[in-house]
Amino acid sequence: MSHHCRNTKKYILSLDKHNYYMMNIIDYLIGNTDRHWGNWGVLVRNSDNKPVRLYDLMDFNQSFNSYDNMEGSNCQTMFGEHINQKEAAIKSVRIIGLNQIKEVDKKFFNELPQFYEMFCKRLELLRLVK
Repeated sequence: MSHHCRNTKKYILSLDKHNYYMMNIIDYLIGNTDRHWGNWGVLVRNSDNKPVRLYDLMDFNQSFNSYDNMEGSNCQTMFGEHINQKEAAIKSVRIIGLNQIKEVDKKFFNELPQFYEMFCKRLELLRLVK
């Protein structure tokens, strides 16, 4: 993402605050360690080349890499604020809520059952955020 002479944080939050914070929540829940400035972007309308919103989440090939603790890895998307993924997710839930629309079915973890317990612990922690 280019940072041309603008306040990036203000720009991103004015463009798509909800999905920016959801990105931090999802990355914590699944232990994605590869979310950096090069792994997310802005969807642009072809007709006028204007930004529309943050692009749907992408690049999850580094998921479940920080699943050995509740904190997760360092969060690289908090505009220079040095916090871990857990802290970023808690901050995000306080701003937009958890927005969970249904329970996560355990069958999604059939091929990776070793990650289900940590996912549940992290989700429960976020459910308790006030």
